[in-house]
Amino acid sequence: MIFDFFLKTLPKALERGLKKAVFGLLSILVSSKRKYQPGALYGKILVIIPESALGDMLAKVALLTSLKASYPAAVLDVFVVRESNKKVLENNPLLRNIIFWETDRRHKLVYNFGLVRLGLKLRKEKYDLVVVPTSDNLRFAFFAHLAGTGRRTGFINSSHKIKYADILLNDRFDEKGLHFVEKHQKLAVYIAGPRAIIRKPELFLTKEEEDYAEAFWTKQGVKAGELLAGVHPLYGEHPERSYKAEKFKEVIYLLKAKSPEIKFVIFWGPTEQAGMTELEDLAAKTRSILLEDVDFRKLYALIKRLNIFICCNTGTSHLASMADVPVLLLCEPKLFEVFDPWGRGGAVLRTKTESCSDIPPAEIAEKAGIMLAEFTKNKLRKKGGKNAFF
Repeated sequence: MIFDFFLKTLPKALERGLKKAVFGLLSILVSSKRKYQPGALYGKILVIIPESALGDMLAKVALLTSLKASYPAAVLDVFVVRESNKKVLENNPLLRNIIFWETDRRHKLVYNFGLVRLGLKLRKEKYDLVVVPTSDNLRFAFFAHLAGTGRRTGFINSSHKIKYADILLNDRFDEKGLHFVEKHQKLAVYIAGPRAIIRKPELFLTKEEEDYAEAFWTKQGVKAGELLAGVHPLYGEHPERSYKAEKFKEVIYLLKAKSPEIKFVIFWGPTEQAGMTELEDLAAKTRSILLEDVDFRKLYALIKRLNIFICCNTGTSHLASMADVPVLLLCEPKLFEVFDPWGRGGAVLRTKTESCSDIPPAEIAEKAGIMLAEFTKNKLRKKGGKNAFF
């Protein structure tokens, strides 16, 4: 215990204290917060997106779509790190340029020097608005300071005791307590003021990706109008967030007992490799469709056909939300409300214990049945028919 104190606890406490002192001093010397007129016009906009997980990256697209809707005549460029984040922006007609910078953790000094050179190069573009949708990345806040000649805005989180990135911005928006999609839309409103137009995030598919999905469903015998439910059993390094195949088998049986015509699709990703035997067994016993190994853009094209998606907190849950597919999210109590489903008709089932697997299959089936009934009722209402489902 005493060795842990001197080798781990004490050094971390000293590091936090030093950071607090350094950034407190920098905030006095560097910070130049200004008031900007709501709704001011901007002709050249740069959005700087550091490394993000897939779900976080999809949320940031809400900022791009809303900014472009608010400033349709403006040039919109995006600086992005990580290849997977770049793929989210591909085929996006709203953007003039995607400025890609590959992460290099092995040679940080060279990497940071290259960022400085790029920032000075971009400064020649004379962007009158630079947006950094993060509140804790000093490197990219400094990059924004170099690249932008006008308003430099981003998030501040007033619940954080130590501020990092925001001291290099001259304008900030408090993200405290906001849903992770909502906060990006509200940042656009904060910037655009009365001219703000809110748009949901969107992934712009290629014709090849759309054709792939159509061909896949045709091959699987899925017809237009059939009810299609997706499930995503989760395996990986966080067992408390997982709901395994054996549990999902009970959910599927319960739903099929009420409505045999529902077809089920089993989703999986890189974290499910350890459970592929169980997933294949689930597909065989429930006569469900097991998806192929595809990238997330083709996965999104497939998800758009679903009528409901039942899953834990994964990147696919955010893809389904983006596609406006009703998401039934299974989660442990520690998952904050800021990550709840954000599409139409989403719902959450939270376990009262520390493990997702403690949610009873009957409770999931009952909630999924209600969501599907609501879906078909709305669909039949549009056609003027009667609801015969369940």
